[in-house]
Amino acid sequence: APKVKYRGIFINDEAPCLSRWAGATFGGFNHKFYSKVFELILRLKGNYIWPAMWGNAFYDDDSINIKTADEYGIVIGTSHHEPLMRAHDEWRRYGKGKWNYDSNEVKLKEFWKAGMQRATNEKIVSVGMRGDGDEPMSRETATTLLERIVKDQRTIIEEVTGKPAANTPQLWALYKEVQDYYDKGMRVPDDVTLLLCDDNWGNIRKLPKPGEQPRKGGYGIYYHFDYVGGPRNYKWINTNPIPRVWEQMHMAWEYNAREIWIVNVGDIKPMEFPISFFLDYAWNPEKIGAADLKKYTEQWAAAQFGEKYARDIADIISKY
Repeated sequence: APKVKYRGIFINDEAPCLSRWAGATFGGFNHKFYSKVFELILRLKGNYIWPAMWGNAFYDDDSINIKTADEYGIVIGTSHHEPLMRAHDEWRRYGKGKWNYDSNEVKLKEFWKAGMQRATNEKIVSVGMRGDGDEPMSRETATTLLERIVKDQRTIIEEVTGKPAANTPQLWALYKEVQDYYDKGMRVPDDVTLLLCDDNWGNIRKLPKPGEQPRKGGYGIYYHFDYVGGPRNYKWINTNPIPRVWEQMHMAWEYNAREIWIVNVGDIKPMEFPISFFLDYAWNPEKIGAADLKKYTEQWAAAQFGEKYARDIADIISKY
């Protein structure tokens, strides 16, 4: 059995490259496209995805997407700023009023409830709220408001499922400014997985304290191979070599962040090697040591390109 329970990728910053290719090849981010991605995830021994979300909406764009996820046994999530299984682009399409809980609570609750009613597949539900379009919700650390939002979201989960909220897997991503809320004392119920994050540059910002009381929902990691945002973007080139990925994820493993490992892979295509490593390592972090990374790279190169030039190719991949 795998050592990390949920192991997956986040397709992000997918325009223009992947979106144009998906459009030309499959007619968009539809079930034909996702069946290939799900097959890829299974071949790499993953089981989890945050689908493409730049102008896309997994559940809304193609009604067969959800059935395809079920057929392949892939667990669906939504990104750190997309609560209760609704793509952010759906608010642009169907939302009424501002993305603001203080002034528009009723409409937001209706929006989220519809998302939970639709997502009958296996899933991990993101809770919490960030500002419109991946921005901070406010300049202040709005802890009291965010605690109320999570409480209301869990009520919606209970209403829709007819079961205690704890029966539905949930995560709260401590991404960017949201970690400030946590550091200043905000807490969520014990069954919610705390998704700890890197700094967008491959350095994990926070890990569970040694000896800390275990959480029922445990801890996970959201990591980056691709990043769009300040102070600068990096797209299409992986800037985290695997020795660094190994070091950071090994630390996550040692500190017991083992429930969810998900990595932002941008367009997928330029990240083939680090994706392979990330998911292999997530399957069993005890199997790949720091001294094994050169051999791992050579074996990967041989598997893709044959034995003849495997060492040379591995050397190029390592240095690029």
